[in-house]
Amino acid sequence: MEEYIGLLDEQGTEKWVPRYLFSEQQQYYEPDCVVTNFYSAYSPTLPFPGKFRAVHGALDGRYYILLNTEFKIRSVKGIDSVEPTKTEQQRQDILKKYFGTVLAEEERLYHDQKIES
Repeated sequence: MEEYIGLLDEQGTEKWVPRYLFSEQQQYYEPDCVVTNFYSAYSPTLPFPGKFRAVHGALDGRYYILLNTEFKIRSVKGIDSVEPTKTEQQRQDILKKYFGTVLAEEERLYHDQKIES
């Protein structure tokens, strides 16, 4: 939503400037997410294809990042912790605990970035 508000400039003259407001309501549609996810997962011009990744931004300001075999927790202070995952089960446990994601049996068995023990 766009609206205009009056602000004073250096000389004290009121100028009308745009102000943009964003509600907390959902601002995207499912097809947008599907296309974006597909593009970022398979475009050869991006660094993501061939990498196992998950990112979650929490309300407390922390970001949980799982990239291949490395799990990081970041906050405004920087990287809080880094934990390597040595087994596929460790990675699945992190996905469940921090991302709320449980892979289906088929996804666990056949995804192409599995950690081989």
